[in-house]
Amino acid sequence: MRAGTARPDCGLGYIAMFAMPAILVACALLGPVAARAADWLAFVPFTILFAIVPLLTMSGINLNEPDPARLYSPLARLYFHILLLAAAPVQLVTLAMAIRFWNGSSLHPAGHIGWLLSVGAVSALFAITVAHELVHRRSRLDRIAGGILLSTVCFGSFKIVHLRVHHRFVGTALDFSSAQRGDSIYRFWLRCLYGNPREALRCEHEWRRRGMSRWRSELFAWYGLSAGWLALCWLVWSWSGALFFLLQSAVAILILDLSNYLQHYGLRRQTDARGRYEPVRPDHAWTIRCRITNLALLNLMRHGDHHTHPTVPYYALVHTAAPAYPYPLGFMMLLALVPPLFRRVVHPLLDRAVAGAEG
Repeated sequence: MRAGTARPDCGLGYIAMFAMPAILVACALLGPVAARAADWLAFVPFTILFAIVPLLTMSGINLNEPDPARLYSPLARLYFHILLLAAAPVQLVTLAMAIRFWNGSSLHPAGHIGWLLSVGAVSALFAITVAHELVHRRSRLDRIAGGILLSTVCFGSFKIVHLRVHHRFVGTALDFSSAQRGDSIYRFWLRCLYGNPREALRCEHEWRRRGMSRWRSELFAWYGLSAGWLALCWLVWSWSGALFFLLQSAVAILILDLSNYLQHYGLRRQTDARGRYEPVRPDHAWTIRCRITNLALLNLMRHGDHHTHPTVPYYALVHTAAPAYPYPLGFMMLLALVPPLFRRVVHPLLDRAVAGAEG
């Protein structure tokens, strides 16, 4: 265990990340026999993620701390690794069942919207979250599994940009995915819309200048695989299935960008007399102290520790002396959609965080 760290969350509890696709699959199976209730079922996963879990968290539900000696045994580390690799087949099966329900059910327009939001949210908070962990690993197998997960949401550029741009320039004007103070989520979304492909192409161009073959392009590989999933959807479920694959990908990317918006909002790295940026510190990212969310999202909101130690695996991340949001992640995401309310809640916290950093 790293010196000075607190005890991590319950190892068995990380299996909670599979609750999200499990709920989605359950709704897909129940939907065809639910008749008029199918439209309501379509909203269930989204409601659980953005309303019920935050309410349970705010009600004080907690989990016991584990014995850290067991967490770092070789068997435990193997278990943590298998959880990550299992996510790729789980995501593929979940997505196939989701498209089947979308294409073969009698959902009304409202139900279609609810199902699209639910599937996109699960793809973001499950597939992209696990991919984020995998692309940080040194193992080629892990990085491939991460790329496969990202291909299911047409977001192969994330694998390049997150490692080559975001972690290097986080909290600066050079990182389009570090939200500045006063940015609305809508302005931030527009910046990410062109920032992701622009930076990914720039990185690929630099690699080609250094002699990398065009056929080794990660963009070519992962977007080629996304095109393969799209073609398969078209063959199995016709144009409707292919359209749903693209739409859920768009929703997943927007929700991922919403998470990025919250993680670094307003927190900036200062420059020294030579114009060089200060090293990344834990207080350059926001945190949320919510065990349920951190178990399901692999400690994603222990984000300051992740940026300070990007190669440390998810189960070893700890809370740091970083600014903390007052509400669970789901509520903060919904709050960000109303910029005046978001600023009223967050700016006083941001002012205190900046004053503390300067002091």
